[in-house]
Amino acid sequence: MRQRNNNSGFVLLMALAILVIAGTILATTSRRCCGRALDASAARRALQVRWGTLSLQATCLAAGEDLLTRDSVEFERPVVWAGRQIVLGGMTFHVVVSDEQAKANVNAIAHSRGDRTVASALSALQSGLSGALHVVPRPQEEAVEPGAPGKLDTELPILYGSYEQLFDLGHPSQLFARQSFRPAAIERVTCWGSGQVNFRRADPAVLREALLGALDDSDVGKILTFRQEHPDGTLGELMKHLDLKSSKALKAADLLTDTSACHSVWIIAEGSTRKWYRLYVQQFVGADSSSGQWVFQW
Repeated sequence: MRQRNNNSGFVLLMALAILVIAGTILATTSRRCCGRALDASAARRALQVRWGTLSLQATCLAAGEDLLTRDSVEFERPVVWAGRQIVLGGMTFHVVVSDEQAKANVNAIAHSRGDRTVASALSALQSGLSGALHVVPRPQEEAVEPGAPGKLDTELPILYGSYEQLFDLGHPSQLFARQSFRPAAIERVTCWGSGQVNFRRADPAVLREALLGALDDSDVGKILTFRQEHPDGTLGELMKHLDLKSSKALKAADLLTDTSACHSVWIIAEGSTRKWYRLYVQQFVGADSSSGQWVFQW
């Protein structure tokens, strides 16, 4: 009779254990490799977004006036913003360049008419716009006074320095028309600039709100007629056309301008699973062209 080998069962169990351990090691290694691949992909996208936005920010702010002028000629009307879509390295970037001085400045409104008027002004400025935002003004406890250390030497105290201080915002996409990259409320509202409004470009609603208490609706109508007939008309020529009394003329001259020294650019990088929002604002002040820049990112 042949003797039974009792070691065969033990060998089988050892083989199974080794297979289990090897499988566990392979699975762990695979997960680590996948994790590293995902991390590398995320790092590549982050780098792509960073350098793409920095390149577009520098290029588009420098070319802001040219882009606005081109669109104005193409559409045969004044424009406050110009949109472009650019593909860099396989990623789509949506760019929106705006003239901040063609918008109603909330700090100027608060300074001239009182901070309590800001909420009603913002509501009036959103009239007729789709997707109007809930207005929740949250001014700084103390305004940044003109000439404060590290601040631009402007004449306008700053109570509001971002859109999040004006509206109830859950996401920056709310600042654009639904399912598009067309500015909504931000087409008419700004926190930056000298407070003077570029009459050549400003929306009629902006002119009415920015000039409230200084000029009436008939004066605003004359401004709109003048710029339609004289697209390149100067502020001096406009003042002659309005033929205002001295007191009104002084107020109008303080509130209006025919140039812009403050521009912004929104850059929205569109990835496969998310979007990155960046806002750059650049303002030049004074004869020495001193400048300030604000950067917001989501």
